[in-house]
Amino acid sequence: KVDCPMLVVGGREDRMTPPWALRRIARRYRATYREYEHHAHWLIGEPGWQDIAGEVLAWMNAQFPE
Repeated sequence: KVDCPMLVVGGREDRMTPPWALRRIARRYRATYREYEHHAHWLIGEPGWQDIAGEVLAWMNAQFPE
């Protein structure tokens, strides 16, 4: 049983773990879901990864404030 906040992220162009599968995972765990247009599977290695990392960090800070 997962009882902590979860964030599921994915790229709209991902063919390894397609968005429909990520949405299903997010629903199953009642997780926040964020899909990035013009991105594929390797989000951290694609142009614009800094923006995604910033959004993930902001989500984490909102969930776990100091």
